[in-house]
Amino acid sequence: DTSEPASSPTSIERSSSSAIDHNKPFFRIFYNDVYEVILPKGHRFPMQKYGKVRRRVQEMIAALPPQDQEKVQCDFQVSPLATFEELTTTHSPDYVKNFMVGNQTDVELRNVGFPWSPSGVNRALSSVGGTVAAACAVCDVLQERRRQHGDENTDDNFAPTWSAHVAGGTHHAFKDRGEGFCVFSDI
Repeated sequence: DTSEPASSPTSIERSSSSAIDHNKPFFRIFYNDVYEVILPKGHRFPMQKYGKVRRRVQEMIAALPPQDQEKVQCDFQVSPLATFEELTTTHSPDYVKNFMVGNQTDVELRNVGFPWSPSGVNRALSSVGGTVAAACAVCDVLQERRRQHGDENTDDNFAPTWSAHVAGGTHHAFKDRGEGFCVFSDI
């Protein structure tokens, strides 16, 4: 299935950070392997790696003894789709618009390395959206801590907070074009 999942967010969705126990480390992991892109047979990009990494991390956590699982709060969330506004902080509006509707030349597609498809659009948007959401997740937890405990408490008084995006790190795209399997840059 190459369509959006039924629960797919269209902008950054954040679960309540007030449910987090600030005395335990917190780790939120975003993933986007739900946005399946069918590549031509023999394509060299290992698209399946993202799902494999997520499932392996989930298996490792599930295999921990219960007392170790309770030491860290960890959850997995589907990467939200980046908005036009988020993308145009880095990329030109014309490039973003052209990609969204598939208005690219053969040379532009060859430089990116992926054929264009609607599912590829969601995949590219979620690649950026997950990284933005990961950064926001940490900020949200820190803001909630300050709201609940006052600004006089420093973050040193609380357990660490991390967030990650399994498919993050796309960095070869330019302001007006994609390159090297990167439609957009997320870092």
